Amino acid sequence: MTTEFWRDSWIVGIDPLISYVPERLVPSLEYVSVADMTDAAGCPMVGFAADAKCWNESVQGNFTVKSAYIIRCGPTVPDDALIEDVNHLLRWCPQAIGIWTSLIKPDFLHQFLTMNIKEWVYLNITDAARMANHPEDWDLLFGSICWNLWLERNAVVFDNPLDDRGTVLERSRRLQQQYLLAFSAAAPSRTWERRNGAAGSSNNDVQRLLAEGWFQVNADAGCRLADWSAKCGGVIRSNDGRWVQGVAKFIGICSVLEAELWGAFTILHAAWGLGITRIVIELDCLEAVRMIKLASLPPGSPTILFHLRELLVRSWCVEVFHIDREKNRLAHDLAKLASGPSLCPIYFLYPPVPNYYSEYAVTIG
Repeated sequence: MTTEFWRDSWIVGIDPLISYVPERLVPSLEYVSVADMTDAAGCPMVGFAADAKCWNESVQGNFTVKSAYIIRCGPTVPDDALIEDVNHLLRWCPQAIGIWTSLIKPDFLHQFLTMNIKEWVYLNITDAARMANHPEDWDLLFGSICWNLWLERNAVVFDNPLDDRGTVLERSRRLQQQYLLAFSAAAPSRTWERRNGAAGSSNNDVQRLLAEGWFQVNADAGCRLADWSAKCGGVIRSNDGRWVQGVAKFIGICSVLEAELWGAFTILHAAWGLGITRIVIELDCLEAVRMIKLASLPPGSPTILFHLRELLVRSWCVEVFHIDREKNRLAHDLAKLASGPSLCPIYFLYPPVPNYYSEYAVTIG
């Protein structure tokens, strides 16, 4: 008889009901007992409103866009807690840790992940050689990775799928390369004298296009006869022979011709991601060149050929040429660097082969 309806804990597992009331109670109801709110049979008093559905996330019980947004995205946090969220996003979430682990010297990884975040940003922009495995242009790659981690988190929160479905690291490497391409166009880096014709080809059309500033692309592929597993590789170079990007990819099981087409598709897709708009691509497989140049695809064509043709008709200029196998050795050697079971391409920002400039002099000049 003395248990207060609003102020006592009389329901198992529930706080006093007053804690769920957003506004002051009507005075006549504020200090009523539980018994006052029931009839002789212990049921709620007749005359009280019937149970009804309400919006749990609003204090008034009615739906609001703000409360729905909080459910979807989480509550806002005070300014002094934002640094913790940035740490998680850029360094501590599983995706970020996986990226940094592959790029940072093992002896410095713990310091890299735990140092003050402002010092972390400053250090990676100004002193790349200290922690990065490959410090060349590290400031560009570091900034690109941070930017793409942020973009991906926003895409997850707002259900806005990314146009580029590559990994954060792949997109970051392409951003780095796009900057370097733009920079080199304004201030060309070192070049070397070309020898033996244009990029190992005596084709007058190739020479003319390269003289006009087109980029040179080579691709090759191979299959292992034991299990028909295939891999491909390719390289993008500027018209004066400078290395732009290499790629190697494990394809899986397919025919030799399909592997050659995969090689062309993979390196052209990389070139498209770099924003290159004028390309001379050279292949040593005459059948692949013929199929790419067909006006229409015959029934039963490999699926990859449809994707390759779709890539070729985008807003850029691509000329396809056949070359001798010996003059395509660099692409062939890059294909050897691919390994399964991962099907993701491996990108090379710098020549991964020893003595590149001397060993492939005929190929690049």
